[in-house]
Amino acid sequence: MMKARALLKSRKEICVPDWQELCLGESVSILKNAQVIAMGRVKEVSKSGRVLWITTPSQVTEEFIMSDDVTVKISGRA
Repeated sequence: MMKARALLKSRKEICVPDWQELCLGESVSILKNAQVIAMGRVKEVSKSGRVLWITTPSQVTEEFIMSDDVTVKISGRA
């Protein structure tokens, strides 16, 4: 999976189906039904990779669960 992600690094945004691949501090957008519902930086990912916490620009921590059918995109890649 890391190899596939490495090939996509040149894209501006990368969809991340495996949340365990996210790095702490990475800038992400959370989408549901193709609409951005949150943006922030990765604070923590559970060991199972099914729960993600981000810190928003207003310093609020938000939790997302994979079963909520959300998409995580890494933003800010050149």
